[in-house]
Amino acid sequence: IEVGEAFVDPATGQTIVPIVNENLTDGHARGAEALVTFTPYDTWRLSASYSFLDIDLDSTGLDVNRSEFYEGPTARHQFALGSYLTLPGGLELDAHFRHHSEIRRLPEVPTGEGIPGYSELDVRFSWPVSEQIRMSLVGQSLLHSRHIEWGGPEGRGEIERSVYMRFELDL
Repeated sequence: IEVGEAFVDPATGQTIVPIVNENLTDGHARGAEALVTFTPYDTWRLSASYSFLDIDLDSTGLDVNRSEFYEGPTARHQFALGSYLTLPGGLELDAHFRHHSEIRRLPEVPTGEGIPGYSELDVRFSWPVSEQIRMSLVGQSLLHSRHIEWGGPEGRGEIERSVYMRFELDL
């Protein structure tokens, strides 16, 4: 939000200072992403991924805070490890670990407050009940009872640890 050029309204003689929504920010985004998949056995697949994102913004207008806040709304580092194992008898065991670094600032939060980084683990154990039915025991976000992933402090939701059974029916 920028201050426009002031002028005098000829009808009223009042000085008008317009407020203009104008993008006077320049910037660069740099990043890299890598994914490696390794299959040591036909029944076991491993994966690892990493991404890095660096955003550098410079405001040339009066709204200098906007560029500061928009530099940090994405996790700079994200890392994941996955293991997908098929056991005898059609049993399956999958585990997925992920880490997200902090979100430094949120544009919709006036103070610029961010969100702390977090690490979590999801696990799935699955077995065939019959040719048409597969049952799974799933655990999500197992490392912490809850963690924040997005949103400003007033409307922020927390992701809670969960454990549940899942039934898949193949008709």
